[in-house]
Amino acid sequence: MINSKNFTDRQEKFNLLKTIKLFAIPVWLFSCQQLMAQQKAPSYPLIAHDAYFSLWSATDQLNQSTTKHWTGTDQSLIGIIQVDDQFYRFLGKEPNTYTEVLPSAISAPYQAKYTEIKPASDWNTVEFDDKAWKTGTAPFGDDMKDAKTKWTSEDIWVRRKFKVRLSQISQEPLFLNIRHDDNVNVYLNGTEIFQTKGWTSKYIQPALGEVIRENLKEGDNVLAIHCANTKGGAFIDAGISQLVKPAGMGKIGLATQTDVAVKPTQTVYDFKAGGVKFQV
Repeated sequence: MINSKNFTDRQEKFNLLKTIKLFAIPVWLFSCQQLMAQQKAPSYPLIAHDAYFSLWSATDQLNQSTTKHWTGTDQSLIGIIQVDDQFYRFLGKEPNTYTEVLPSAISAPYQAKYTEIKPASDWNTVEFDDKAWKTGTAPFGDDMKDAKTKWTSEDIWVRRKFKVRLSQISQEPLFLNIRHDDNVNVYLNGTEIFQTKGWTSKYIQPALGEVIRENLKEGDNVLAIHCANTKGGAFIDAGISQLVKPAGMGKIGLATQTDVAVKPTQTVYDFKAGGVKFQV
């Protein structure tokens, strides 16, 4: 025996579900159409053989960035096509190369003054007298497989004196080249140019604008660093580098990317260059 009230309730629920399904179908189709039109991904696989041999494009335009390993490390591939007498780059971008204004330990060994006892407030200036400080070979850290001078306390203060001839510094951007574990404050001639919390397992070149150039002086300079070991490992090394403008790339134009499709086993790009269309 059917209860009329229950039947009515079931009918209303059925009608509601039918309405929801009909509404959901066009929304799903719209989402799929949007995804197909955009064809954008966080990163685009180019060569994905295994964990060690894996190359990706990190930008939507294939020729707007250096190709990378999946860990984010630059692994450069460059593709160039010749159309008539003109060359066009369609794959990758030349990686940044640097020259050392003040070498880090990964480039050349150096000695620096250091202390593990909190110094006076003017410790980061050129004029500070650091004769009572210890002398050690960089890098400083707790693992002697990487470090040259052992550092296991909570804090270390390091001073590197160096000379500069400003006429030999080009107009290309200057960078701090640093690896730190953990929190770090970096000063150039008494002015703080960089500070951050945390650690990095590789050398980084933070973008510092013109702050390095503004604080470099003719003759004597000092790069002063305070690093705090908050937990785990300890490591500090830093230098100053300058971007080198790549030679020979000025005459190479850029191909225009018109489409990209990420498929199960391929990433397919379409380009135009000098009136020619081609696919990679």
